[in-house]
Amino acid sequence: MAYFERALRALEKIPDPPVVLVYEAIICWVEAAFQFRPYQEQLDQLARAERIARDLHDQRRLVKALSWTADLYLAKGLWTRAGPALIESLDLAEYLGDKRLTVRPVYFKALMTTFMNPRASLTTLDQALELARRYADRTIEALALGTKSQIHAQLGEFGQSRENMQRAEETLQYVDSPLTESDVDLLAAWAYLAMGDLQRDYSVA
Repeated sequence: MAYFERALRALEKIPDPPVVLVYEAIICWVEAAFQFRPYQEQLDQLARAERIARDLHDQRRLVKALSWTADLYLAKGLWTRAGPALIESLDLAEYLGDKRLTVRPVYFKALMTTFMNPRASLTTLDQALELARRYADRTIEALALGTKSQIHAQLGEFGQSRENMQRAEETLQYVDSPLTESDVDLLAAWAYLAMGDLQRDYSVA
């Protein structure tokens, strides 16, 4: 995080910094700063990255900036604010015909529907899982499995819940991210609470 902050400060000292480098430094900083720095600070930086992508008419970079913006709003619990960024990023990814770009948007689309229509969200989560496995995105694979576990538990389907949680924990072995691990722990906690398993030894970061 500090490395990319120094990079951004260095770029700001250049009269006409290469905007692509500024964009890349912002996105890398957000990836490192997620959940560690104030959300508004991250949103301000992402707004800057979004403006750069739009000015360049670079739809691929725009998808990434919008996806991270939606991710931040969801992390804050601001589901309605996440919607526009999520929908635009998914529409752009599908327009570009690049399925790799749809992995995160499809997962977060499913996440947004979990409270409104848990049963329907399972179908979208399966789509996210298929994409994550196809493009070796272990983070989204683990999160999608953990989310499926929580939804199945909420629907009273305890066997399927435990099966998906086991798969999520197995997938975490390939993910070098304490944040992803804590998110899966949280989903496990919700799942076990829904199943009435209050003695389960799980950790929530």
